[in-house]
Amino acid sequence: MYLDACRVGRGLGQYDSPRELLARAIDGRIEEATMARREAGCCGAGAAYAAVAPAGAAAVAREAAADRPGLPVVIADGPCAAHLRAALAPRPVWHWAEVIAAALPEGTP
Repeated sequence: MYLDACRVGRGLGQYDSPRELLARAIDGRIEEATMARREAGCCGAGAAYAAVAPAGAAAVAREAAADRPGLPVVIADGPCAAHLRAALAPRPVWHWAEVIAAALPEGTP
């Protein structure tokens, strides 16, 4: 399941490009969170929330990924990916760049 990251989506206005590259990398259609694009919520990692209120930040993360519980999560933000991995364990969480890199031919710089 692809989750929009605040910094990439609302911050940089990039919604389509990450999806297009991800779809190419996985040779298929992307399953998205119900709340996507400008309607997407927060992952819970922003503004040091996870450091000052870990339980609250973990609850935000679980809520962000709750609508598609059987799917792994992909997000294009490093701090969000790290936070989601901790909050959603053992559910698989991938940073968008990890998925793209895994799809590149071996030896690609």
